[in-house]
Amino acid sequence: MSNRSGQVSVKARNSCGYSSSRSKTLSISCREIVELPITNDQVAVYPNPSSSSVNLKYRMSEQGKVLINVLDLTGRVLFQITTVNEKEGDYTLELPFRENGLAPGIYMLHLIRNEQQDVIRVALSY
Repeated sequence: MSNRSGQVSVKARNSCGYSSSRSKTLSISCREIVELPITNDQVAVYPNPSSSSVNLKYRMSEQGKVLINVLDLTGRVLFQITTVNEKEGDYTLELPFRENGLAPGIYMLHLIRNEQQDVIRVALSY
């Protein structure tokens, strides 16, 4: 971990006009970014938030069934995708939120792969 310093200048504005500029030196601790290895249970949803559809990326550690439910915040299933006999490997699936008539809001994506379950919050925007 290392420390980095820099100057920050701020000028405020309200209905009376602008304030004079103020400067401050800040010191920030930097951490090294370490890329984590992909694990069997890793799941990614992108872009999130989205304005139309999201991509669901997941890994199958062994052949099996995949069930994807999109739920509202009350737990009601809005649409569902089921695949059978997916082989071991990485998959990316586009989920068309707008095409399924979903309005902007927060939804839950429930992914079931064999015995594994993941729930991811997804935001649909304008």
